[in-house]
Amino acid sequence: MNRSRICAFFFLLMTAVSGFAETEPGDKHWADNITIASEPDYPPYCMVDKQGQPEGFSVDLFKAAADAVGLHVTIQVGLWENIKADLAQGKIDALPLVGRTPEREKLYDFTMPYLSLHGAVFVREGTGIVKSVEDLKDKTIVVMKGDNAEEFVRRHRISEHIVTTRTYEEAFRELADGKFDAVITQRVMGIELLKKMAIPSITPLSIQLPEFRQDFCFAVKEGNDRLLSRLNEGLSIVIANGTYERIKLKWLGPDIKEQLSLKDVLTVVFYTVFPLLVLGSAVSIVILQREVRRRTKSLHDEVSGHRKTLAMLAEQEVLIRENERQIRLLLNSTAEGIYGIDTEGN
Repeated sequence: MNRSRICAFFFLLMTAVSGFAETEPGDKHWADNITIASEPDYPPYCMVDKQGQPEGFSVDLFKAAADAVGLHVTIQVGLWENIKADLAQGKIDALPLVGRTPEREKLYDFTMPYLSLHGAVFVREGTGIVKSVEDLKDKTIVVMKGDNAEEFVRRHRISEHIVTTRTYEEAFRELADGKFDAVITQRVMGIELLKKMAIPSITPLSIQLPEFRQDFCFAVKEGNDRLLSRLNEGLSIVIANGTYERIKLKWLGPDIKEQLSLKDVLTVVFYTVFPLLVLGSAVSIVILQREVRRRTKSLHDEVSGHRKTLAMLAEQEVLIRENERQIRLLLNSTAEGIYGIDTEGN
């Protein structure tokens, strides 16, 4: 059982227990009809189709989770800075795509995360002005106002020069026009948006931003525990029954479409192929050493055997020579001659 299914089981159990609590009639937070809002240009998670209707991975996932617990959803479309403020003020009930950050904990409550991704640095191809995070210190970075990326670059003081735009489409256009040095945003979204905008001159760098991890959740206004509980229950159900995987396959394919850079490939080679080669070499050396020792012992035994044989032959040669010497002495000491007879007198 994977972690998502374990979390789903846990939240189903918790919501089942909490479901025994008595609800108050007419409580807005426990109503069957809720209003949410979606961004128009955050593909493939939240966007609009040709008719201006909201769609995307997070939109479909929210609708499926709401349907699983009997919630009827009305979806508005608006810029991120506006809909984020609307949720904080209680003008809408929830948002389908919100990265959980320390800055937002005071304003919203979050469901369990349904997707975790990392950010990337986007630059114009061929500039070569950014090769590390340290290079960003004196560069002008563009982020969407109120986005996770803005909170990240300010929290970690990535640059002294930060510019905000209302949308990432605007940010990428200004980057392409050469007005600024880099855009920081979520990698998959940036790649998809650049494809949609047909801007091939901007590319994500291989620079790693480990602190810029985005745990995407559904968000409700801080304190709206009942709606949060129902959304967690719905999310748990769609994860457990396979609906989550079907929606993910529709929008993200078999795997998250993160592009591998040369540095990523070299990192994989260094941490996987290289150790395997070293291990294989070490095993080969051990096997070769054992074979050498075996062959050396065999040759040593063979040489020892030859030496014993030569020693025996030398001893036999000495005995033969001694016998020959004694016979010669006997013959030389005889005056007349020697003859022998058998018992028959022959």
